[in-house]
Amino acid sequence: MNSNQVCGAARDGTVNLTVSPATIAAGGAVTVSWSGISAPSSGDWIGLYIPGAGDENFISWMYVSCSTSSGSARSSGSCSFALPGTLSGGNYELRLLANNGYTRLATANPFTVMNGVGVPPPSAGPVEASLTLSVTPSVSSAGGAATVSWSGISAPSSRDWIGLYIPGAGDENFISWMYVSCSTSSGSARSSGSCSFALPGTLSGGNYELRLLANDGYTRLATSSILSILTSANAAVSRLSVTTSNESAGANPSLGYSSTQWFDYEFSVSLKSTSSGSMGVMFRYQDDKNYYRFLWDGNSKIRHLEKVQNGIASVLAGDGVPYISGRTYQLKVRVEGISLKILIDGFVIFSVTDSTFGGGTVGLYSSANPGTIFDDVLVKELTAGVALLSDNFDQGRFSGWTIVDRGLKPGASVWAVINGTLTQGSASDTFVIYTLRSNWRDYSLELNVKSIDLGSIGVMFRYQDNANYYRFSWNSQTNVRRLEKSQDGIFTVLAEDLRSYTAGRSYNLAVRAKGSGLEVLLDGTQILTAMDATFSAGTIALYSSSNHESSFDNIFVEDLTTGAVLLTQDFNAGSATGWTIVDNSSAAVWLAQNGAFVQIGNGDLNLVNAATYALY
Repeated sequence: MNSNQVCGAARDGTVNLTVSPATIAAGGAVTVSWSGISAPSSGDWIGLYIPGAGDENFISWMYVSCSTSSGSARSSGSCSFALPGTLSGGNYELRLLANNGYTRLATANPFTVMNGVGVPPPSAGPVEASLTLSVTPSVSSAGGAATVSWSGISAPSSRDWIGLYIPGAGDENFISWMYVSCSTSSGSARSSGSCSFALPGTLSGGNYELRLLANDGYTRLATSSILSILTSANAAVSRLSVTTSNESAGANPSLGYSSTQWFDYEFSVSLKSTSSGSMGVMFRYQDDKNYYRFLWDGNSKIRHLEKVQNGIASVLAGDGVPYISGRTYQLKVRVEGISLKILIDGFVIFSVTDSTFGGGTVGLYSSANPGTIFDDVLVKELTAGVALLSDNFDQGRFSGWTIVDRGLKPGASVWAVINGTLTQGSASDTFVIYTLRSNWRDYSLELNVKSIDLGSIGVMFRYQDNANYYRFSWNSQTNVRRLEKSQDGIFTVLAEDLRSYTAGRSYNLAVRAKGSGLEVLLDGTQILTAMDATFSAGTIALYSSSNHESSFDNIFVEDLTTGAVLLTQDFNAGSATGWTIVDNSSAAVWLAQNGAFVQIGNGDLNLVNAATYALY
């Protein structure tokens, strides 16, 4: 499709679009048929969407030629539409759009994609024709509130409830909820009413919806209109839609990448080379074989915008302009839908369209260049205008960035923060990828834990920052097992019991977080459970406090919605790549040794808050 996108025109009222079958597995194919296009174009196209998503936010697409290459104009026809194998279970729809733009001609009937175990999500049940559910305002902010109103429940129950959802999610995958009593405690049955619905402060920017469901079950009675959430300009807005684990090539063959699904964004960076090799950036990075890249080489005097798909690079645009060694350039990449633009010092140098990669993280690239300098990295979401990533390296570190070395001498790169800039000082073929994972939602964490001492050991999950997270801790001095919440640094006990651990014994610890349900299991037996909707997403951490020797091993994180493996690490390679140490005591010593991740310092019981944790 070309870059001249058109928005906002009315649809052709005579066009029909249908899809069959009504239920299918991810990775399968549906048949889409259309008729009645009064002014057909070879650029007419069909997109796959989550219901309620903007027309520019398609998941995959094809022309009416039944491929991603345009053919003849077709006023009617049918195609087999292949569904990505990474689709989550839920409802989707196909849309017919005109001539390489976003003028929607028709929307097909919704269809259901089955989840990872081959079972469709719970049935929503028939919607009562007279029942209405509305939400105001239509735009709100994370941490704010919306007013939800309903009427027309023919058989009301005191346990009818309202849930907050991502459009297309299964009814069981709510983010937060309340009864029609306007709280999480049931009250009287209400056939109509209104409530103030508190929106979690951890919500990412994007579209959401509220649903009314019957009597503590998943029979959906009504769905509201779309509620758009904006986050503060300082928030990191990234939503985990589909996570894939792939082995990277080169220096780190065991390193698994979970691609951060940023979609439409603007990525800017200052870059300079004091040598003559290649420098540039990568964007919509899925893994080390699938991404877009802007490359600028001083030796060959070329600028290329490239696509690397399954490890094979193809040039989308290029010219023969060299850079000046020692000069700082302002590079900006703008990706919106299928439009890709590269700007240097404010001027567009390349503008192309390509739909291969719809989302992904960013990377900084250097090859055969011992003098590459990057600074003032900023990634801004185009839809809400909020910052996804801002890093000026003034703190002397580059947390969240993972180094990947390739070529004949992997591991020879020299990345360092020097004088507030990120510098690469070798001739390696190398790049750093931003892999800070903060957006896992519903997942299970399983690992082996062991303490030689009697202090605290445990895990943190749905970790937002060092003041906001859930934590399970176990202390054999106080004989307490505790599931707790830290919100703005203030702890609240959600569940606890009295039981000590046996020093030197290895325990299998599992944590499950799904919706507002939190569960802790020990050696396969549930020990603590709670309901809390404060944090809907976040990464994980390994926790040790006042403990001379804590050991962690065989970490496994699984997405409960898709079944995708988010993280697996057994430390057998003797490294702890991806983990960041946070130490309140300055006495922690974390080591990957003997096939486990061990903390052997942090044992001074006289220290206040003598805690440390390893954050992924």
